[in-house]
Amino acid sequence: MKEQKVPGIKDGTVIDHIPSSRTPKVLQILDLANIEDFVSIGMNLSSTKMKTKGIIKVANRKLSNEQLDKLAVIAPGATVNIIKDYQVKEKFKVNMKDRIQKVLRCPNPRCVTNVEKVSTIFEVQEKEPLQVRCRFCERAFGSNEIIIV
Repeated sequence: MKEQKVPGIKDGTVIDHIPSSRTPKVLQILDLANIEDFVSIGMNLSSTKMKTKGIIKVANRKLSNEQLDKLAVIAPGATVNIIKDYQVKEKFKVNMKDRIQKVLRCPNPRCVTNVEKVSTIFEVQEKEPLQVRCRFCERAFGSNEIIIV
């Protein structure tokens, strides 16, 4: 198969080692589909570490702490590269914290966080598969139930 190169970015962020099936969700939660700058998306790319992976390059953007927290929920272990003048200036893996704040919405419609203006707090019970417990209603939820805001 013929390989084609994706152009590098002068300044911005590269998110690498995304599980292939989660790449569209990463685009959605980081709201990257609606930006005007260059965005490159690769899915099902071969990877020695993961078999297949996704990669997203975003020009002229640095992810906020809230975006990094969201990324850690969707793609824990993804690698973030900060690019300046075509060079990697910073590189780190996103890791899920033991406590997730303001990133998830509680699926329990009776939870106080869905009735009043209260920021959500979830304690991570298990990271793989993801299991979280709402600090307010104390209900536990799996990855198939969580809602990212």
